[in-house]
Amino acid sequence: MSSSSGRAQAEPLVALVCVAVLCAALAGYATAYDRSLPTADRDLAPPVLAAATDTLLVRGVARPDRLDDARLDIARSVTVTLTTGDRTWTTGPNPPAEADAASRPVAVRVAPGDVRFGRLRVVVW
Repeated sequence: MSSSSGRAQAEPLVALVCVAVLCAALAGYATAYDRSLPTADRDLAPPVLAAATDTLLVRGVARPDRLDDARLDIARSVTVTLTTGDRTWTTGPNPPAEADAASRPVAVRVAPGDVRFGRLRVVVW
């Protein structure tokens, strides 16, 4: 019969310290690796589009007279554009070329009782 005293063993405290050191090293590696990857910090337009949609739409129809309200509710530089087939409403300054943009289809009230298909577009920088 073999005796257990002849087998290699480690003290429990030493084993716990080794596991803790290994976990710390792995966490440090993961942090360094994460910081080396490119980030998508310019993904600003989708939440701004959602906020502008919430402000512009009244009972599911966009109202062009509320464009300034949509722009003022957002704490960033933004241009909001509402277009139909033949008309365009825009508020805000001209955006730079590298600005983030998003758009979605909406129903647009062009006159009382006259609703047309249109598109809401926001450009954020």
